Amino acid sequence: MEGMGGGPGAGFSGFGGMDDILSQMFGGAFSGRGGHSHGFTSQGEDIEASITLSFMEAVNGVQKTITITPVVHCEPCGGQGAKKGAKRKTCRTCRGTGQAMFKMGGFHVQQPCPECSGEGSSISSKDKCSACQGRGRVRERKTVPIDIPAGCDSGMRVKISDMGDVPADGHGPAGDLYVKVRVLPSKTFRRKGSDIYYDLQVPLTTAILGGTLRVPTVDGDVEVNIKPGVQPGDELRLRTKGVRKVNSTGRGDQYLNLNVKLPTELTSKQREL
Repeated sequence: MEGMGGGPGAGFSGFGGMDDILSQMFGGAFSGRGGHSHGFTSQGEDIEASITLSFMEAVNGVQKTITITPVVHCEPCGGQGAKKGAKRKTCRTCRGTGQAMFKMGGFHVQQPCPECSGEGSSISSKDKCSACQGRGRVRERKTVPIDIPAGCDSGMRVKISDMGDVPADGHGPAGDLYVKVRVLPSKTFRRKGSDIYYDLQVPLTTAILGGTLRVPTVDGDVEVNIKPGVQPGDELRLRTKGVRKVNSTGRGDQYLNLNVKLPTELTSKQREL
C-alpha cells in the first residue's frame, strides 16, 4: 500500500482524486472499469471457478482443465447485435456519441445515454441477431487448461488473465478468471503451510538401542537414523523434505513425530534389555 503523501496538490491523496469521488457519486461515468466504448475505458467482469486436487497433485503441481461459461462476443453478428447486412440506427438522443450530459448541482455530469445504453445506436426488432437477440453477447462453454504451481494449498487462487467476461457494452479487454483451489487431505501426511508432518512408529528395541528406519516423504522413502534412547513424543526434522513454496525454489521441512511401540508381551531379547 502506498502512503497518503503530503505537500502541495496532495489534498485528495488517499481518496483517489476528484474523478474517484465523482465516480462514487454518479456511477461509471468517471470510472475506468465498466464504462462504455464512447470515450471511456470498458473492461469485462472477472469470473470465478473452483478445482479439487489430490494431496500429491498440490505438492508437485499439475496441469488440469476446467469448464467455464464466460460471456463472449456473439460470433454470427460479431458482437454488433444486428443481422448480417442490417444497419444500426444512430441514436437521436445522443446523436451517436453514446453519452448524455446531465446537470446536477454545480456539476455537469456526462453519463452513458439512457436511450441507447451508451452504444450511440440501436437496432430495430426485425434486424436483431437471432443468436443473441440483439445483445451482441452470449455465454459460451469453454474448456480451459490451468497450470497449478507446486506447493499450492487450499484457499489459494490461480489467476488466468483475459479469460473472464467480455465487456457488456462496447469493446475492451475481457476480465480475468480466478480459480479457487481445494486440496484433499492425505492418508499418510499432515500439512501446515510448506511443512509436512508424519507419525513414525518406532519399535521398542530401536528406541532403546538405536537403528535406522525407512520413512516415506513426498519425494519417496528415505532411511532415517534413530539415536538410542528416544522417547515417545520426540520429534525429528528432515530439512527441505517438505513442500515447495509457491513460485519459489525454497522448500519446507518434514517433521517426524516418534511413537514408540510398547509390546504387550516382551520377547526374551527384550527381557534381557
